[in-house]
Amino acid sequence: MVVGAGIDDATHFLIRYKNKAAEGKLPIESILSETMKETGDLSYSLRFPS
Repeated sequence: MVVGAGIDDATHFLIRYKNKAAEGKLPIESILSETMKETGDLSYSLRFPS
């Protein structure tokens, strides 16, 4: 189940990144920053509860 959630989050992140990059209006750093703000940081999905 954890793997599925991580894959789902990564898919959302990549789709938003791809859509923003296709617009061609922003530099890569800005695209990554905006995508992370909209989708959240993917690293939380990779952590296991203690």
